[in-house]
Amino acid sequence: MMADGYPALFSGGAKQRKLYKLSFDGFSRDNQSGKLRVKCDNCEIHDGNVYSAFALKKATLAGQGAFPSKSGATFLRVATPAETVDGVKYEDAIAVNADNSVYRYNPNTLSYEQLTDIALTCTPQITAYFSAEKEEYALLFGGQAASVRAGGLVKVIAEKCYKNFGCAAFERVFFAADDKSVKYSGVLAMEDFTESADEGGCISFPVASGIRGICAFEKYVYVFFAREIYRISARGAAREFTAEKVPYAGGEIAEGSPVNCGNAICFLTDEGVYAFDGSKAKNVTRDRGELVFSNLAVWYCAGAAGRYVCEFGSSAASTQKILYNAQNGAVTQIDVPLKTACAYGNELYVYSGGEKIFAFDRSVEVGRSYGVYRLNEPFLHGGLKTLRRVKIYGKGSVRFVFSAYGSVTSTTYSLTLAENGTEIALNVTAKAFSFSLFLGNKAFVSGVDAEYSAFDRGR
Repeated sequence: MMADGYPALFSGGAKQRKLYKLSFDGFSRDNQSGKLRVKCDNCEIHDGNVYSAFALKKATLAGQGAFPSKSGATFLRVATPAETVDGVKYEDAIAVNADNSVYRYNPNTLSYEQLTDIALTCTPQITAYFSAEKEEYALLFGGQAASVRAGGLVKVIAEKCYKNFGCAAFERVFFAADDKSVKYSGVLAMEDFTESADEGGCISFPVASGIRGICAFEKYVYVFFAREIYRISARGAAREFTAEKVPYAGGEIAEGSPVNCGNAICFLTDEGVYAFDGSKAKNVTRDRGELVFSNLAVWYCAGAAGRYVCEFGSSAASTQKILYNAQNGAVTQIDVPLKTACAYGNELYVYSGGEKIFAFDRSVEVGRSYGVYRLNEPFLHGGLKTLRRVKIYGKGSVRFVFSAYGSVTSTTYSLTLAENGTEIALNVTAKAFSFSLFLGNKAFVSGVDAEYSAFDRGR
């Protein structure tokens, strides 16, 4: 923050009324030098700029249109395995209901059909797998391990899978056999899983806690326990798999929270959210004191394309929801319930009055607020002062809502920002001032100047 004094406009006795200008070259959530400290809803701050963190848009299927709904069903997990016919890509709608039943939408009958060969016992993790022939399969892990190919072809990989821990790597499937061991198949022959599974094996881990998650990341498979992480790697032409412990000294890892987000594995602990690069884990929420991770009793996590969404709290009635951008490190509080959040491929989905997809293109969603707030700013002086004008830097349409300390009313200005600044004359006298900025589509704000006059009492 920078304050400049100007020649006195009024003097009388020991008092001098001067004009001051404060220039903030960006925004922050803490007391970063030169930045204006603010609170945000659904807005991301990066390099001092503030913009929309996400928007929810209707999910669509390639070659078919809108992701279809099912009367009376709230989908907890979805997948969109694709196939190409005559050069046109088509995507299936695969959905898991709250009772763990699995459905595929049949475009010929315009209705969902239950895939009765799959018998899940818990809400599954779903991941995409591409065969050597480039055929796409949705792999489901949830008490059972199974696959669904585009077109509805179902194959059961393993009749028993411990909880919903599993992934695909090295042209194989890895899944939890029990709370302390991981099974892996042989090289997958999608037309005959029984034969390929005979070539697999099992790795047991010398740990006290049960498995908390299994993720494929880059060239390895990682197995997470309460306070330990193991890396599974392949050695030799015969692909002998071995496990080694990776140093980790963070908080207790929440079950089911480890997720491959594309450029990191993210997971939730009782100390915060961590990003793991394959060798080191970093607490990315360490400086966010407003986020409470103790006494975790409920949590929902999903991640893809460099983003991690997580809802957590001490009870279902008291949760916080965040979006972590693993590409730039920004942590944003959001207002989207995440119980139905899931990932498939490079997309993040959530059921919100129909199947929606997270968009990270700085667009905004009708009916959702994207706000930046600063309450009761006294500037550098106590007592009364006159705020003469503010100048806001950025681009796009915003609403600027302003109020004076003690006032029950506010004034709203609709602005189109310019990167060289858009000025608003105010001339309001009070002890402190509050403002909110609400972003329009593709808008961002990058800084603000404030000019005010106050008495200098000879300090």
